[in-house]
Amino acid sequence: MDDRKLRTRVGFLVAGTILVAGILISLLGNRPALFQGTYKIKIIFPDAPSVTVNTPIRKSGILIGRVDSVELLDEGGVQVVAKIHDNIKLSDNETCEVQSSLLGDAEIRFRLPPGQKPSGRYLAPDEEIQGTMAADPLQVVADLQGSLSGAIGSVSDASHKLSSAAQEVTDLLKHNEQDISSIIGSLRGTTDFTGELFEDKEFRANLKREVTQLPQMFEDARSTITTLRTTMDKMNQTMAKVDTSLDDINAITKPLGKNSETMVREMTESIQKLNQVMDDITVFSQAINNRRSSLGRLLHDDQLYQHLNQAAANIDDLTTRMRPIVNDVRILSDKLARHPGVIIRDAVRPGPGTKGLPPMPRQY
Repeated sequence: MDDRKLRTRVGFLVAGTILVAGILISLLGNRPALFQGTYKIKIIFPDAPSVTVNTPIRKSGILIGRVDSVELLDEGGVQVVAKIHDNIKLSDNETCEVQSSLLGDAEIRFRLPPGQKPSGRYLAPDEEIQGTMAADPLQVVADLQGSLSGAIGSVSDASHKLSSAAQEVTDLLKHNEQDISSIIGSLRGTTDFTGELFEDKEFRANLKREVTQLPQMFEDARSTITTLRTTMDKMNQTMAKVDTSLDDINAITKPLGKNSETMVREMTESIQKLNQVMDDITVFSQAINNRRSSLGRLLHDDQLYQHLNQAAANIDDLTTRMRPIVNDVRILSDKLARHPGVIIRDAVRPGPGTKGLPPMPRQY
């Protein structure tokens, strides 16, 4: 075989091998990890629950890196080493905080404080910054539940005290009903006496007898007034206790009123995220149950599964067959590296090849 044809075929074989290897790397490898450069920064958190290696790092909702390592510090706190894409610049006035979802997933977020712009200075590689921990939605709900339980208990206590005061007034009126009726009857009799005073002489005679009973009537009236005064004092004390209870309720509900907007906003965001996760789970389950979708066909179509299995077997067989070719290419490149002059010599003065010199013609 001609040596030039042999070299041409070997060149095509090497080019095809490199092309197939590139295709396999593109299909089976992690392309962003191969071509995306990163730099590291250190973040110190007082607490970092659910933060592990490969935890996502986002800025304005966009993935800009992942956690490389998590280390517990001896002096307290956690050191998180983050790998940031080298095309992302982080301003030194951006805040870094760990956020946890209702499902327990965590992510690290960079954001500018409200009303601020980038300072113009950006974080350098291996620079150390301080991070914070965002409020846990479950903890916020638990704290809110405890505060509401205390407020409801105070309102219930105040209502019970008002009910007790009303019951005391009712009992007082019930026990003194006869005295009050006696006072009203006495006043009515006095009015009648005034009308008949100048008309009936016999009534005038009885007046002296009635007058002798006035001191006892006044004593009864004085006793009734004293009882009413005591009742009013008790009512005043009860109302003072009600005012104190209302002050306690105001002291409990005032912090809730100040933080209600923030708590409602965070709860709304958490519920929206939970709804989004449930929608994704619904779409995923529908895709599994749908026999026409790719995932559904993979799970339910036995023929497609057999084809995929056969394709994997073909790729494995192709890899096995390519190993001798790769070894031959390695041996050829090693020979070319050791004897590069052979290529120049053969290009200037083609040799006889591997079969030796052609036979000389006989002379007769």
